[in-house]
Amino acid sequence: MRPSISNRKTRRPTPIVTRQRTELGKRVLKHVLEFLSRAWQQLQQQQKRRLAGRSLRLEESISLGQKRSIAVIRLDNQRFLIGVSSEISLLASLETETDFGKALMEAATGAEGARAKACA
Repeated sequence: MRPSISNRKTRRPTPIVTRQRTELGKRVLKHVLEFLSRAWQQLQQQQKRRLAGRSLRLEESISLGQKRSIAVIRLDNQRFLIGVSSEISLLASLETETDFGKALMEAATGAEGARAKACA
């Protein structure tokens, strides 16, 4: 019959065993970190390869609430400012140096001018 757990004597590991366990733990941790690092690099390379084949990219977008937003998209080497709601509207064709804020202001003033002409 086996002695119960409460009757067993607990032995403390000797310092040599403790040191061996620590060294083993360090080696295991090192290998796990190396594996994770390689896996992360591989995922990044796959992401780059996947995106390299695409010619359409979303560069920036801002939500305007109520399922409306504006966005800057790039198609090959051209950039466009679009408005998205229940439909998609081209607000402006951007030069590569034009920043988002400047294009937004130009589109807003253009839309106000178009409204003023329509009301007249």
